[in-house]
Amino acid sequence: MEVGRVCLAWVVLFFAVVASVSVLVVAESQSERSLVSNSGIAESDNGAVVWNWLTRLEIFEKNSTTWMRSVAPEDGGADWPKLEVNTRVIAAVILSSIGACICAAGGVGGGGLFIPIFNLLLLFDAKTSAALSNIMILGGSLAVLAWNIQQTHPLSPGKPLIDYDVALLLNPNMLLGISIGVFCNIMFPGWLLISVLTVILFYMTNRSVKSGFSRWKKESAAAAKARAKLAAASANAVENGANGLTEPLLAAHPQTSWSTQCPPQKLIKLALVWLLFFAVQIVRGGEGTQGILKVEPCGLAYWLLSSSQLPLALGLTAWIAFQHSSKSHTPVTSESEEEEEVDVLAGAGAYTLFPTMALLAGMLGGMLGIGGGMIINPMLIEVGMHPQVTAATSSFMIFFASSMSVLQFWLLGRIPMDFAMLFGALCFLFSCVGIGVLQAAIVKYGRPSVIVFLVSSVMGLSALLMATFGGLDVWRQYEAGAYMGFHTPCGHS
Repeated sequence: MEVGRVCLAWVVLFFAVVASVSVLVVAESQSERSLVSNSGIAESDNGAVVWNWLTRLEIFEKNSTTWMRSVAPEDGGADWPKLEVNTRVIAAVILSSIGACICAAGGVGGGGLFIPIFNLLLLFDAKTSAALSNIMILGGSLAVLAWNIQQTHPLSPGKPLIDYDVALLLNPNMLLGISIGVFCNIMFPGWLLISVLTVILFYMTNRSVKSGFSRWKKESAAAAKARAKLAAASANAVENGANGLTEPLLAAHPQTSWSTQCPPQKLIKLALVWLLFFAVQIVRGGEGTQGILKVEPCGLAYWLLSSSQLPLALGLTAWIAFQHSSKSHTPVTSESEEEEEVDVLAGAGAYTLFPTMALLAGMLGGMLGIGGGMIINPMLIEVGMHPQVTAATSSFMIFFASSMSVLQFWLLGRIPMDFAMLFGALCFLFSCVGIGVLQAAIVKYGRPSVIVFLVSSVMGLSALLMATFGGLDVWRQYEAGAYMGFHTPCGHS
């Protein structure tokens, strides 16, 4: 139970900091919500908008480019805040660091924690908060991927920790869902985004907690069985006069080659899928960046290129499913025979369940900025995947999903690059810390179910934050008479 108390302490610490910062934010004057359109923008001789960095060095401003601008796109949104040392930014850095540690350990992106930081603390609008959230998710997923790609399967040390077959089946529809979700993010009003996110997170928290307790009981039973077996072996050794040291306590794990840890064929397929969707974005372009073909935003060619992602995803999924279904599937059993891994891709139903699950996760990730991990992770655990494999595979998928989301938000001109680079680097650094601490805890206490509880804690806290502060923010908009309706996909109401 020690590991459970440690994880609970992390979550309590995060919530305590959130509560403290909330008091400070409420105490501050509401005048900080006024626009900063003139304070954070400088213009060069040719009229290009120049990036205003923390130090505001004149030489740096002269060499800045328009893609690093600090002004929101012309879709009716407020100008973006400038990056400077103040109470809000310092608090955001602290909260983001703690959140990155917890989310990396649980194998979730953490958008449900990061969005309130940008939206409620740093005063970005909901849409830009989703974009910045994806930047942080991408930074964290890079750190976790670098760690997990070196690890082996907990039940079969000869296999990689990441399930590349599941990732292949999920990837095309995940990327398709992101494209749809990003358009929904542009079209839907902020109050609807907050409502959908809150409901989804509360529901997934409930399901995840149940899965966590179920796995905790299984681990306790397995540990009790192992202790009984060890006691019996010790008694036999004493009775037979043996010292019990003639055999190693742990079987030697076979060395795995780099090609096993990173199967080149599967990685090439994953890269090909991503590049095909990437090509659509580059050729099409967006409102903030012109594509290769100089397609007019929201014109006929624009929508034809956008809709081409649907048959692309269906075709790639069918191709991957056909190749995988022709192979034999056998369950993975640990050497101690204490636990058997469920083959989640066994049966024809998996080839419809997983793509549907990925499409939903991608849509929510692109629309709400939660990275999709909070949806994929609990679902994979429910179908029987080992928590460590689930976290690794989910993080691997988050890397593909968040990178595509970041690209699309950038093409739409919705990323303030000063905040993006600062918080992206911050998330990368503290994700390394979080994954290292989690691995040490699992090795020491033998409780992989802690991952499930970390995921549940992140989702529950995210839902609580969004329901409370998001609701208050929507009410303030309503009282101020702000436009709260839908927009066109091109960003104009």
